[in-house]
Amino acid sequence: MFKKIFFDHAFNEDPNHHFFKRLGKLGFTLSDMKVEHPGKAHCRFIELEGNTNRGKAYLEFVRVGKGGKSFNAAGLSLGYKENLESFYKKISKKLKAHFFHKNYDWKKNSTDKLPGWNMITLLNPPMRNIYTWFTEYEEHSSRKKKAKLAPKHANTVYGIYGLDLVLTDKAHLYLETLLGKKLKEKTRLSDGTYLFIKKGSVNYFKNIILKCKSLETANKFIRDSGQEYFDNKNSLRIKNAKGSKKMWSLIVVEE
Repeated sequence: MFKKIFFDHAFNEDPNHHFFKRLGKLGFTLSDMKVEHPGKAHCRFIELEGNTNRGKAYLEFVRVGKGGKSFNAAGLSLGYKENLESFYKKISKKLKAHFFHKNYDWKKNSTDKLPGWNMITLLNPPMRNIYTWFTEYEEHSSRKKKAKLAPKHANTVYGIYGLDLVLTDKAHLYLETLLGKKLKEKTRLSDGTYLFIKKGSVNYFKNIILKCKSLETANKFIRDSGQEYFDNKNSLRIKNAKGSKKMWSLIVVEE
């Protein structure tokens, strides 16, 4: 089961899309795609290469509109290499979970079952501050052309290296049960994404670690004067200055 699980995307709540816009000035190619979810969640994206069912992973930046409800947590979405409902049947024997479908065009028609997202949400998980779920994408009837590759980024960032998580003992045990795997301080998912886990008194999705082809080129855009290391690699830091302490920042390493 663990060998079929991969990182799909992660979201931050991003007031006025401030962090998203800032990243556009740091050499990232910003996607033109805009998606709205229930609760006045307006989403923008940065696409990256990924060993997923669609060949892409992405970062999602959510602006909650007036009258909408804050997520008050960063989000981590995983994927499954086979049918997601079959995975749901397995994990629902161990954990309380909910499988549901939402049409891509939910604002126009949320009654009929049309192409859309299939999702597994977890019921009352002890992973507060890190909203975790699974996503599956059905083929869109109006998009039968071959999916586009992730765009090139001027800063040479191209993919996800890892996720930097702080977990309580209960959350750590819960994630092990969910993934079906004993998790070390550094554990590799099937797509190559590393989970870096430290124990703490509060759950915190601390950083997403991105990989680039040239740290020197990346720093021409990012301009980080620090000399910090991550996983024994030189790294650049992009702090999410406007986000709450519950939202992730970014680290860039050369790989």
